[in-house]
Amino acid sequence: MRVSVICHGRLEHSTYIKQFRNTFNHLNPQYFFTKEAHVADLLMPEAIKNNPDVICVIGGDGTFHEAVNGMMHSENKVPLYLIPKGTGNDFARMFQLPISPAEILQKLMSKTEIQIDLIQIT
Repeated sequence: MRVSVICHGRLEHSTYIKQFRNTFNHLNPQYFFTKEAHVADLLMPEAIKNNPDVICVIGGDGTFHEAVNGMMHSENKVPLYLIPKGTGNDFARMFQLPISPAEILQKLMSKTEIQIDLIQIT
């Protein structure tokens, strides 16, 4: 399984990311860290470049929102998986997504997908 990871920059040196790296190390994921607000969408073309099977988004609702926007504008569609590490995490709570890296890996390996409709309001 090929994995790309877009992660909120404030988590780059956190204990959680160290645990995540240890758990996912055998998959050799590519990591992309936001360095400022509103750039997760801009990281999407790089995250997609190596044709991953999934893109994990580590952050909160805002980071996930930006990643979804980036995916919407991409020709290549790749499943996104939210790893909730924000303050609200409303989206993740709604789908009861796990936080433990081991549980996340297990969930990803099961290749269970949920399709969600998107709308654009202008």
